[in-house]
Amino acid sequence: MDYYAGLDISLRSCALCIVDGNGTVLLERELPCEVSEIAACLGAFPNPIERVGFEAGTMSYSEISGTDEGPYVLTDFTSSGMTHSEPAYAELNNAKRIKGPFTGFNFGEVSISWNDPAGPIVTLRCYDAVGRQQFEHNIQASELHLD
Repeated sequence: MDYYAGLDISLRSCALCIVDGNGTVLLERELPCEVSEIAACLGAFPNPIERVGFEAGTMSYSEISGTDEGPYVLTDFTSSGMTHSEPAYAELNNAKRIKGPFTGFNFGEVSISWNDPAGPIVTLRCYDAVGRQQFEHNIQASELHLD
């Protein structure tokens, strides 16, 4: 069985959730936003975790980035929760950018389809303030990687 972790990162806390390949929630924790605390919680899980995805956002543009430089393949979906940034931020070089950016008022949506025969599919969508989709990215959970 494959296991996946999701992190919702904020300034002071982190919500962590681990699910199996069927979508069953096996662990939910609210943690301090400290790397050591998050790593300890992931490391204490009794089974190997295939992939970790995380969402973090402040007054920034919306984009999707990814990396495989650490112990887990990470996909970062930053969406600004009805905030926005200067359009100049979109010009910043982000070699790990997969989709986006969108600099207007926006919000993000993460959904998981558990019924695909090949395994779970994670869909990340960015919408503007009136609900128009700006971009979408689908990831086969078993193949999360930097495009």
